[in-house]
Amino acid sequence: MPNITRIVSFGLDYLSNFFNPAISKLSRVEKSVVSRKAKIYRHVKLDHSSIGDYTYIGPNSRVVYSTVGKFCSIAGEVCLGLATHPLTYISSSPIFISTNNATGHRWTTKNVDFHEYVPTKIGNDVWIGTRAIIMGGITIGDGAVVGAGAVVTKDVPPYAIVGGIPAKIIRYRFDSGTIDVLLRLKWWNLSSRIVKKNIGIFQRADFIRHLESLEKGSAL
Repeated sequence: MPNITRIVSFGLDYLSNFFNPAISKLSRVEKSVVSRKAKIYRHVKLDHSSIGDYTYIGPNSRVVYSTVGKFCSIAGEVCLGLATHPLTYISSSPIFISTNNATGHRWTTKNVDFHEYVPTKIGNDVWIGTRAIIMGGITIGDGAVVGAGAVVTKDVPPYAIVGGIPAKIIRYRFDSGTIDVLLRLKWWNLSSRIVKKNIGIFQRADFIRHLESLEKGSAL
């Protein structure tokens, strides 16, 4: 019966997302909400997640139990929100705590109160490089950058650039004053009309001098 339920659920999810132009027909999306302004490339597996406006996810990525904000750039073969196993029990195998587990065998008649998936949060305007791994329960702050191949095991502050295994802060994209201004502005929540009208601000390194016009929604 569980397998039939899963098949029916998958079918309903497939149909509900079939007409979403943001999602490749070669991707699998289950129990997720994807903005029609986003872009999900081929062979992406998306489960129990939400994807914001103007965010793209590259081919062969896996996103589970994750909330991804707007304007994020997620490269191919990225893993977001990986599951965890119990470390305080005799064994870390799920065969002892779950009736429906990855081993394919059922040894217990009850599920132990253990959260295999912990929600992961990706902010806005985040760039995640190819083959990066973000562990479950992690929060990536707005404007942060995760280097290719990094393994993120701790929260990443807004506008930090991290890399390595485990990932560590390399530097910040801007000085603290500029970061404070950007976090207060939250430009990603402005209407697309205002952002496009002021697109010139996004095309120059001295943008900080012109943010006032963006806040007011006036042309550069």
